[in-house]
Amino acid sequence: MAGLRQGLLCLLGISLLLTGGCLAAARANAWKQKDQELRAGIGNTHRDTYIQQMGPPDSESVLSDGKTVLKWERTRVGSMPNYATGGSTVYQSGWRILLTFRPDGLLDSYSWNYW
Repeated sequence: MAGLRQGLLCLLGISLLLTGGCLAAARANAWKQKDQELRAGIGNTHRDTYIQQMGPPDSESVLSDGKTVLKWERTRVGSMPNYATGGSTVYQSGWRILLTFRPDGLLDSYSWNYW
């Protein structure tokens, strides 16, 4: 019985690792697509379009050269069972996007990161 339990726990651990890898690849592909969309928007897309798509920014700053920086940020904290220890593991994930707009409102540059 103990051998069966260990085997099931091992199988569960392997499946969680594989699922995590697939999810990480899907997330990376989604960010790659977002990067392409943002790059195409430089000089072409107005700030109102991004606000419409992503909602109101978390913060807005006006630079000395008249450009405006909008920031969106999301963080999620959760926990998942740790079958090796019988406890749980706390994790944090999230993302941040900074968009800089020229005085005429068109996208000038961007930066983003996720964790």
